[in-house]
Amino acid sequence: MKYKVGSYREFKEFTLAVARGKRKVEPDEPKKWFESDETAQHALTRMKKGSASPSAGKNSKTPAALPPEKSSGKDLRQAERVAAINKHVQGGVPVFRGTRIPIHMIAKLLSQGETVESLRKGYPRLTDEMIRLAPIYAGAHPLRGRPRKRVTADSSGGK
Repeated sequence: MKYKVGSYREFKEFTLAVARGKRKVEPDEPKKWFESDETAQHALTRMKKGSASPSAGKNSKTPAALPPEKSSGKDLRQAERVAAINKHVQGGVPVFRGTRIPIHMIAKLLSQGETVESLRKGYPRLTDEMIRLAPIYAGAHPLRGRPRKRVTADSSGGK
């Protein structure tokens, strides 16, 4: 695979020129850009090993250690069955059916290295299966838009 080491500014100028039609991408030009040789070698090594996601090697005990491309369509269907979306529950954020626990929050905790055991302690209503399916659902159904603002007692508008 061809790649080029260059500055962010150089990459931005190239991308904008292509987008504006001022330049065409030639077949022999690099498809990947990196800011240094170290980052290029690190990324290419990870691509060769087949672990392109940053959380893939952190904790082999968690379901997040499995790359999403290895999950089957059956797993996705199961994940969609345990999910519930209701605008009156958590403002429409996908939660586990029968709970108020957001699926994306559990998936994020897993990707940050949280263990299944600690999640089970913190959220006793979750089963191992629900925890296993959280990253699959979150990968297939990413949250859209800006993160919601948190409303606290201090920010109620009082003086």
